[in-house]
Amino acid sequence: MRIGIFTESYWPVTNGVSTSVETFRVELEKRGHRIHIFCTAYPGHVDSHNGITRFPSVRVPLRRYYPIPIPVSPEAHRKFKEFKPDIVHTMSPFMLGQLGMRWGRDAGVPIISTNHTLYTEYAHYMPIVPMAVTRAYLVRLMRRFYSLCDEVLVPSSPVRDLLRSWGIETPIDITPTPMKHVEADPAWRGEVRSQYGIPPDSVVAIYVGRIAAEKNIRLLVDAFQMAASRAKSDARLLLVGSGPFESACRGIVADRGLSDRVSFTGWLSHEDALKCYAASDFLAHPSVTETQGLTVGEAMGLGLPTVAGRAYGSLDAIEQGVNGLLAENTAAAFADAMLTLFDDEAVRRTMSIAAMEKVIMYSPEVIVGRLIRTYETLCNGRKVEVA
Repeated sequence: MRIGIFTESYWPVTNGVSTSVETFRVELEKRGHRIHIFCTAYPGHVDSHNGITRFPSVRVPLRRYYPIPIPVSPEAHRKFKEFKPDIVHTMSPFMLGQLGMRWGRDAGVPIISTNHTLYTEYAHYMPIVPMAVTRAYLVRLMRRFYSLCDEVLVPSSPVRDLLRSWGIETPIDITPTPMKHVEADPAWRGEVRSQYGIPPDSVVAIYVGRIAAEKNIRLLVDAFQMAASRAKSDARLLLVGSGPFESACRGIVADRGLSDRVSFTGWLSHEDALKCYAASDFLAHPSVTETQGLTVGEAMGLGLPTVAGRAYGSLDAIEQGVNGLLAENTAAAFADAMLTLFDDEAVRRTMSIAAMEKVIMYSPEVIVGRLIRTYETLCNGRKVEVA
């Protein structure tokens, strides 16, 4: 099968969409399918494999980390026609998604789209427009775009329910990004702790992701301060990633006298991030805007339980009291959950085993097999069942 993927986010930017696209690309190609990715150009970046066509882009102050693609390229259109996809899969309802829709319809092939992001929760990045207006516009845009698709994929059931509440009647299937168990090198734990000045016997909560306001980082710092002040263990927090809130977050940590307990790594490669998971004892995932929360899956793959906000993707991935703890969206509730894992080694150990068992549900064999069946169903013209 030949699959044309249209995405604004792809390497070298590291985020959930890029990770999902790359994971599916690798797994689909392993199974003999051909993939061509149409995506945004990033200044200075050179692709390491074939099957990628980049659209020219521009940078704007409000999207410093994410160049805006210019969806006009005769060369890209020529490559699309030469590729002759059997199906078009878009990763957003925006410019490249709409271009993929148009080119796919002109080619007479099915259109499928994945809703990776709760775009309405990012309205604060458009400060010149009232957030209510931005959110209403985004809902209308998604309703129109997804209603034109043959199928919509979502990473979790709460996201499906949200799209339904917006009046989207297109068939929706739950297809999360695959995850798998990772064998950690025993040396990673000591290596990472030594690098960031963390004692061997400390209990470490790790956050991995963008350091951004919508990720609930301020709540995490508040909760950690409460939990650490009550913990019997030497509680530490390791923040892995970078983003627009990083400078402010470092200031908050310093002002509260937490600099000896909270470590910042800045941006890390995926391999180095995995080492940090292996050096930690549980994941702290405070975001309530994640459609899946890939870091939860990565943590499970390394045997880490999770403390997470009770919202969206976390509700599918975490069984309360089994492989993690779900907390209400308050610093006090999150602190109580963190405190349980800081102080109870037996609970951490039991949840660790359950986490590794749970990740089997997200294995490439299960998830990619399901995606291929969806592709084949659409290409064969059969009606797709609504999940």
